[in-house]
Amino acid sequence: MSWVVACNPSTLDAQELVTIQVVGADGYGTLSLRSNRARIAEIIREEGESVGDTDEKQLHRLFVREAAMNSLIFSSDKTMDLKNGDEIVIHSTYDEKLAKLGGVRFKNLKFTYVVEGLEKARPIDIDTELDLAFVGFESRGTAHLALSGDLERYREHFDFIFVTPNTYLSNGTTVDVHVRPDNTALTAQGRIAEEKVLTFTVSNLKPLESVDVFENVVLSFDGVSDFGNASIDTMRLPIDWIEPGTHTEPPLSFSATPTTNLANGDKVTVVATVNRDWFADRGLFVEVFSKDFTVGGLKDYPRNLDRVDLMPLFNKLQEPLREDIQMRLLDNMWNEDFRVGNPVSRWDIQDKRGVVRIYYGYLQSNRADNFVALIYKLEVSGICVEATPYQSRYEVGAELSKTLYLVYVVDSIMHDSNRVDDFEEFSLKFHSNLELSAISQFKEEYGGAGVVVVDATVPEQVKFSDE
Repeated sequence: MSWVVACNPSTLDAQELVTIQVVGADGYGTLSLRSNRARIAEIIREEGESVGDTDEKQLHRLFVREAAMNSLIFSSDKTMDLKNGDEIVIHSTYDEKLAKLGGVRFKNLKFTYVVEGLEKARPIDIDTELDLAFVGFESRGTAHLALSGDLERYREHFDFIFVTPNTYLSNGTTVDVHVRPDNTALTAQGRIAEEKVLTFTVSNLKPLESVDVFENVVLSFDGVSDFGNASIDTMRLPIDWIEPGTHTEPPLSFSATPTTNLANGDKVTVVATVNRDWFADRGLFVEVFSKDFTVGGLKDYPRNLDRVDLMPLFNKLQEPLREDIQMRLLDNMWNEDFRVGNPVSRWDIQDKRGVVRIYYGYLQSNRADNFVALIYKLEVSGICVEATPYQSRYEVGAELSKTLYLVYVVDSIMHDSNRVDDFEEFSLKFHSNLELSAISQFKEEYGGAGVVVVDATVPEQVKFSDE
């Protein structure tokens, strides 16, 4: 009996061998067709139970019957935008040669399927479920999508297009967003949405804060007035302002003009080069891009001593000068015995002394390299009280009056400060019995190309007086 079932032609219902699925919402349903492989497998299993494992002919025939059923191809006259009550005509075709070899006949190769069970699509309220979040600072704001509800849940089925720019925003401006739904995908999941453009007003952007980039910039001056140099110290600024980081140039840099040959009181203009976008991204904006600095603190060596009080210098030199002049007098620098060497005569001396001339000199290219020449006049009177025979030119009791000019040079006044009594050294350079001779020696030694020598007024307190 089993063999007869397996061998005789049998009629199968094509409608049982198809799986019909309709998904989506009412009015937007989508129909799909595929072979009902579970039912085919079930039929083959039932028929195979009556076929022996050694009956190769019937096993082959069973295999052909399965192939014939699997050759069914189903199509419909409509697959999209389906609604409840739609009548869909299903058509079936198959491999007739396989069916004949397998002894298979099909019925209901054309039948009608009625759509049912689709639920109405639930609209997504784009107006309430779409918002924009504005972040950043005034004129630098950025708009980001803020989704909620079904709009967030089905985000992948929407296109959100910024019709207007969504960057570099300012409070009060508007941003338009075009929302384009994929209703084919949405309705397959029971949802639907309207295509529309929404307009949003930018708000809640923080105002940019003004920053003074010069606040912690220090202009350092060094050198000598008229020849000073300026350098910009930015070490007190935030490091990320002045370092390039990942950029080729730092966000902030400075240049100064001029930077050389400066004198106290000159103006130096510092200009800031600012990456405005970089600062704006951090909520800052720069209003002032240049600033004038006044040069100060340079060693200021005067061109002349007209307004310089020289008494601090004389006060400091008072005792050393007194000791030095006294030594010169004891060494007989004022008389002929000085040429012998060690003193060969001793005198009871009286003298009158004072300054007759002051010269101030310096290198024209560098007034720090300067000097002050003090020419002292001594009127000396003495009586010889002791003389070495055959060595001294004088005899005991001899009386003598002479005039002596001593030229002292003070090197580098205002050496480490602006005080005239701050100098490196002083010493006696020349002496003569004639004033013009002393002056001539001094100018020959200290004058020359590139050296400026000017007269200075002798203070009354140290001035030589004939009275």
